[in-house]
Amino acid sequence: MKTILIARSVWCALLGFSALASAVELQVVDGGIEESTGRQGWQWSDSTSRRVLAKEPDFVSDKPVWFALALGNGKDRFISGALDESKGTGTGYDTLYLDANNNGDLTDDPPIKNLKTTNNSPQNTNIEFDSVTLRVAYHDGTSRQLRVKIQGQCYSYGDENDRSQWNFSYAVEQHLEGQVQFGDKTMLVGIYDACPQGQGRIAGELNGCFDDYGVDRLRIDLDGDGKLDPVKEDFPLSKVIAVDGKLWQLDVDSAGRKLTVEPCKLPTARVELRGAFDASSKIESGTLELLSGQGYAFRADLGQQGTLIVPGAKYMIEDGSLCLADAKGAKWTAKFSYPKTMRVTAGQTAPLVLGKPFTLQAVVPDALVAGRAARVTHRLVGAGGEAYSGFLQERKQLAPTVTLTDSEGIKILEGPMEFG
Repeated sequence: MKTILIARSVWCALLGFSALASAVELQVVDGGIEESTGRQGWQWSDSTSRRVLAKEPDFVSDKPVWFALALGNGKDRFISGALDESKGTGTGYDTLYLDANNNGDLTDDPPIKNLKTTNNSPQNTNIEFDSVTLRVAYHDGTSRQLRVKIQGQCYSYGDENDRSQWNFSYAVEQHLEGQVQFGDKTMLVGIYDACPQGQGRIAGELNGCFDDYGVDRLRIDLDGDGKLDPVKEDFPLSKVIAVDGKLWQLDVDSAGRKLTVEPCKLPTARVELRGAFDASSKIESGTLELLSGQGYAFRADLGQQGTLIVPGAKYMIEDGSLCLADAKGAKWTAKFSYPKTMRVTAGQTAPLVLGKPFTLQAVVPDALVAGRAARVTHRLVGAGGEAYSGFLQERKQLAPTVTLTDSEGIKILEGPMEFG
């Protein structure tokens, strides 16, 4: 299996290499980003954001619920919607009015009746709608029809639930695909509107745009099977990518109507991946991502330690994952976060070190310092400053061993650190 990120002879491959830029129009294809990739997300919309509309329907309810979906980046990026109670106030919201054609008129789009309501508790109600197709506008005056999944959630509170707060979440259920030329090779490429989950430091949103570098996802059919693998062929969308040992500059507009690829002419640097763990252990798999403010984003495969070729820039290191096999063949998994930024200078080599030596640090809340009762936790920090968490060994959460000594080095206590 080839990878688009680990290259060892890129300098030689780039010397004397030239080709014309390849441009292709991407087409809308069913299928959004999968939750299994850890990139699925719902963008929340505040129901109090009522927009000025040219025309509104005659609501039956005295209290229609308004919301706005932020999609696209044009002046009409907010698409208005409203929930109504067709049988009268207090009978339950069962009708959705949505400005699907994005023209400021809620009356020329047919109302949506097939609402699915679930009461998780007397204080919590969920409403789910069938997927709807919306006109998403972009800053260059273009637009796309995209299918979107919407959910509404109502929280009731106060005496006898006399007050409520609505929130709406939505996700794009389609992505863009096209056949792209990389030199003498043609490969299937997909771009997905995505949103990082967890503790990542690159903020993003599901917004119907396909040019959020470092946030949206890029998939390339490296094995030529006509499919885009959500794990092995999934990478952060980047202005510079690597395919078959060659670097390419990539440019795409917000609507994804035009994707251009050409040989990279930027000065590059080397990042050496070094993982120092126990001598008897083996890195089975693992990833981390380097992200820069210039739109460069690279995924490193920790199971294939080597040299990563990137443009010179200042990079943040996105949270990663790791799987190790010990001497007995048992597999250990962990997540880690890397708090430091990394300066990579063109023409030079920068080491990226993970692993030993490890330091176990106690995390002491301020409440304990102030003399109040508190729970002390811990974190394991590696050589590069990365903090590990979520240790699992064959699906069992284990704690590290802790030794307490006094100021003279006399052992006071030794044993596993307890979770909880």
